[in-house]
Amino acid sequence: MLSTLTADQLCHMEGTIILHITFAIKQDQDLGREFVKFLKGSLTKILSPFNVALALSVARIQRFEEPIFEFLKSAISRSFKDEQIRQGSKWVTEMVPESSNVTESLLETVKNSSYGWDHVTQGLVQLGFTLMDSFGPKLGPAGRVVESSGGTPKSPTQLACSLGAQILVNTFKVHEMVRSDILEQILNRVVTKATSPVTHYIVRDSFDYLSYLPAASAEGLLKAVQPLLKLSMPLKDTLMLVLRKAMFSRQADARKVAVTGFLMILRHFKVLGGLPCSQSCSQSFSFSQIQVDIHTPPSSAGNEALCLEILGNLRRCLTQQADVRLMLYEVRLYADHAVYKTLGHFCFLLQGMYDVLSRNPHLGPPILEMLLSQFRRYYEAEDDVTPPLQLDPCITAQGDQTFLVEPLGHLLCSMVQCLLKCQQLASESEEPEDDEALTAIQSELGAILESLTRRMIKCEMEDFELDKSADFSMNSGVGVKNNIFGILVLGLYEVLMEYTCMSNDFSKESCEQLLQLFLNYNKLAETMKEKTAKGKSGGAKVARSLLTIRCTARILQGLFSDDVPQHQEGLSVLRENTDLVRFIVSVAQQKIQQVCDKGHTDGSEGSNKDKLYKYCCNMARVLLRKFTSNLQTHGESGRRSKGKAVSAMCLEGFCTIVNIICSRYPDQVAAFLTQIEPGGDDADEEEEAGTNMDDQERVNFHIKRFQRMVVNMVTSSDDDVSPRDAVQLVNVIALLSCHLSPGSDHLVQLHAWVNRLCTEQNVDDSAMTKALLSLLFSLTAQTSTSLTVLRDLAQDVHSQMGDIDQDVDVEDQTQFAVVNPRTATPVMALVVGQVDRVLEEVDWVIGKMKAELSGGSAAAEDAPSQGPTQREGHEKSVCVRLGTLVTVYHELVQAAIPMGTSVEALLKSLVKLYN
Repeated sequence: MLSTLTADQLCHMEGTIILHITFAIKQDQDLGREFVKFLKGSLTKILSPFNVALALSVARIQRFEEPIFEFLKSAISRSFKDEQIRQGSKWVTEMVPESSNVTESLLETVKNSSYGWDHVTQGLVQLGFTLMDSFGPKLGPAGRVVESSGGTPKSPTQLACSLGAQILVNTFKVHEMVRSDILEQILNRVVTKATSPVTHYIVRDSFDYLSYLPAASAEGLLKAVQPLLKLSMPLKDTLMLVLRKAMFSRQADARKVAVTGFLMILRHFKVLGGLPCSQSCSQSFSFSQIQVDIHTPPSSAGNEALCLEILGNLRRCLTQQADVRLMLYEVRLYADHAVYKTLGHFCFLLQGMYDVLSRNPHLGPPILEMLLSQFRRYYEAEDDVTPPLQLDPCITAQGDQTFLVEPLGHLLCSMVQCLLKCQQLASESEEPEDDEALTAIQSELGAILESLTRRMIKCEMEDFELDKSADFSMNSGVGVKNNIFGILVLGLYEVLMEYTCMSNDFSKESCEQLLQLFLNYNKLAETMKEKTAKGKSGGAKVARSLLTIRCTARILQGLFSDDVPQHQEGLSVLRENTDLVRFIVSVAQQKIQQVCDKGHTDGSEGSNKDKLYKYCCNMARVLLRKFTSNLQTHGESGRRSKGKAVSAMCLEGFCTIVNIICSRYPDQVAAFLTQIEPGGDDADEEEEAGTNMDDQERVNFHIKRFQRMVVNMVTSSDDDVSPRDAVQLVNVIALLSCHLSPGSDHLVQLHAWVNRLCTEQNVDDSAMTKALLSLLFSLTAQTSTSLTVLRDLAQDVHSQMGDIDQDVDVEDQTQFAVVNPRTATPVMALVVGQVDRVLEEVDWVIGKMKAELSGGSAAAEDAPSQGPTQREGHEKSVCVRLGTLVTVYHELVQAAIPMGTSVEALLKSLVKLYN
């Protein structure tokens, strides 16, 4: 009969059955208790769409609400954890059959609820919020949000939270009757959980509490309602009123929220015609001038009036605290810097005027005029005045404390970036530029920056009263003042370096200017570092660089891979200065690490995912080229200089970029590898390689490339070859191996190579040994069910450490050459860690087998293939695995392990075994 039913008829029938069962449970509470027992006892297909719908319907009965939702929450979390365990071990995959996809099942329930299942919809809403409340982001140390790694959710907790969000979104789309309830609950959480992370909620409701929210929560709310502002004029007008009130608030956080909202509106309400800069400065626009009829779509004139009023409001920010001004220039992550702690913990990313100009180009004249007007307060227009900038107005004193008022470097940075953007837009435009106001202000700004560059090059540290005799201690008011001045001057030098680089094409003159700016920068930076190191009482950390990732990538390419003949004379000036090369590579590392940790970096285009991917590809190609060329020439002359070798820094940066691509751009790994092909400079060769390789072959091709590098470095007798570099390459191989298909020949071949390398090469470096064995353990778990590698390593540890009984002679013979007296202790720690993981897998499988046995005949009917013979085979496999683990433990407990953490770890592991 079921075969004759359509899918729609079946869904309607299931809805009727659920209704009848729920009615029966209301009449007889014992039926409900038995149903809860059934849920907890049946683990095979309990999260099927029908069972979930029935459970949510029964949960409407108050007595069963709490136990059912607790069960569903734990079952969903357990399902994701189980799948994670299965994917990490071939043995577990063979022992435990694949279960149904919990995400698909629950979303299928939402879809089926559209067939008149009104008694299920409220439960779906509650389940979605329960998952997001339980598994959403948590607060870390000092009350800061612990940021996720970004990209696709990977951990069971992230997957459960993401599933909750999907349930709410899909329910919102399917059921109109619960939309107001969802919106109300979201707003309640945003307001009542102001001190907790709420960015994972979707927010599309009232602005009544906007100015009272923390800046991060307010930003999430504003981003969520942004698409609605163009559709609803009353909504936009309400927001404008709230933001204007917030701008005049006594609370700094409220003013930050106002700046956030105003910048967002400026980005999305485009002006089609040019705006004269004088108009935004001299005229004041009242709110009544921008009233738009609700039935009339927004016009260019209305947008113009709106944007001009907002720019007038934003000018007030330029007289407020430094952290409010920073939001207008660009928000940076300075909360961890001693000098900038007065700026509070404003650590999330917003885009300032540069992003507004990028999205709304016709606001260029008033934006440039506003920034230039502010900059003139500190700029000495006379060419013969030195220094060209006044720093004293940038700080203020309150009692014995000194505070930053004007982040001058950021102001100059914002002005330079906006100027460069206007010039870029003009060069890309097909129509001739006829905006006289924009042309005039661009010319004035260009002249000021050229003059400022020349005069800053001529400046000495003494001109800013920052010579070597200056006090840089953070314990005195003078020291704090000098630190602030020092950081401001360093920022100014960096911004001028970027302007010189980006506005010229590596001419000899521009490269000489860039070098002179760097020499001044480096002299001051070294002085500050030396003075703070001597007075070890609270010296400030080195500030984050004001160079953008775009400029860093450009200079990096010029230093290491630019072959254009016209550029060589200028670039040779830069390449000869090793301090400059090291500085640029270190800044590149800083920017890359920010992207890896946060998903964005400081400066313009630092939050544009597409641009970041492009810059990461470019820098990866350049960094790898520099490292491989150095590897081929056997070292570099700069290795004897202080600090880490430049080639090693390049390899670290490349490894971090691979990590970024694998975690944040997993679908573009193959495309990324194409960008760093060895023959990438040859278009024909690259095109041929692209047509002859699929994604798996390309990943395997590059893994083999790095394998050859590792072998060459491990077998090299050259003292200039560092084993630490080989560790980075092994980490790259490990990252790329995650993108090979499980069970593929490529993965098997890689496992054989790592096993052979560990067997044959006597690596006398603990870090390299750890990297190789960690990769070996990971690949062994994915390609083999045997524990032979673990047993052999335990025997090798015993052989190298000797026996606890000194009268017993242990045969000095190892099967893995990487295990030697120097590496035996770290290898032992790795073996114990791997044994613990295997023991957890065995314990998990035993729990599954017990659950199947306790499930009785119902479970047997659900899985008829689980007959006695197969169960006996599984039990035998568990016993063999436990027997091998006991052998491993026996070898380890007989070894003469030195007292310390290794002994403690082994004892804890043994306790797990016997428990």
